[in-house]
Amino acid sequence: MKHITIAIETEFIPAMNLLKLAGAAATGGEAGNLILDRRVRLDGTVLSEKRKKVRPGQVLSVDGPDGLWDIVVTPASRQQP
Repeated sequence: MKHITIAIETEFIPAMNLLKLAGAAATGGEAGNLILDRRVRLDGTVLSEKRKKVRPGQVLSVDGPDGLWDIVVTPASRQQP
């Protein structure tokens, strides 16, 4: 199983974008198919919305062609000016 941590600077990231950013899907089409095939879970619940908002503290689990992935979303640390 692969464990990936992705830091985001925004309030959320759409599930499809997160799958691509983490490398669990090569394209948006592949990411969408993983979701439509019910192979993606958000905090343990099967995901059915491609554009579902994933927020810091949540975990996206994927049963993809490269095996099992856990993608943890964290807030990006902000530098003080």
